[in-house]
Amino acid sequence: MRIRPYRTTQNVVDGVVITFEDITEVENSILANAELLRLVNERREVEGRLRVSEEKYRAMVEHSVDLIMRYDREGRHIFANHAAVKFMGSTVEDCTSSTPREMGLPEHQTSQRGAGAESQLIEITGGAASGACV
Repeated sequence: MRIRPYRTTQNVVDGVVITFEDITEVENSILANAELLRLVNERREVEGRLRVSEEKYRAMVEHSVDLIMRYDREGRHIFANHAAVKFMGSTVEDCTSSTPREMGLPEHQTSQRGAGAESQLIEITGGAASGACV
C-alpha cells in the first residue's frame, strides 16, 4: 500500500491517494527463496556428515591389519591398503597398477571367480591375519 498527497492544479493538498499493489509474486518469491535456502543448508549438512563418514571409513581401511584391495575389470589393483602393500613388499604405486600375477604372486595363491560382466572377485590366500584376503 502506498499513500501520497492529492494536489490540486493550484498545488494545494486536498486529500490523499491510496494505491494498493498485488504483492503475491513478491511473497511467492520470498517463500521460494526460503525453501531454496533450506534445501541448500540441508545439503551442506548431509555433505558434512558424509565427509565425516568417509574419513572414518578411510582410516579404518587404511589402518586395518587385514589385506584390503580393490580391482578393476581387468584385474588390476586400483586400491591397496598399507597391510596389502607391506604384504606385497612393494610401493603403493606399484600395487595400484598391477595384477596379482604381475606382482609375482604364485599361481596357487591367486584365483579368479565370478567372471561375470558386473564384477570379478580375485582371491589371494595367505599373509593376512585372518588367513585370507578377498
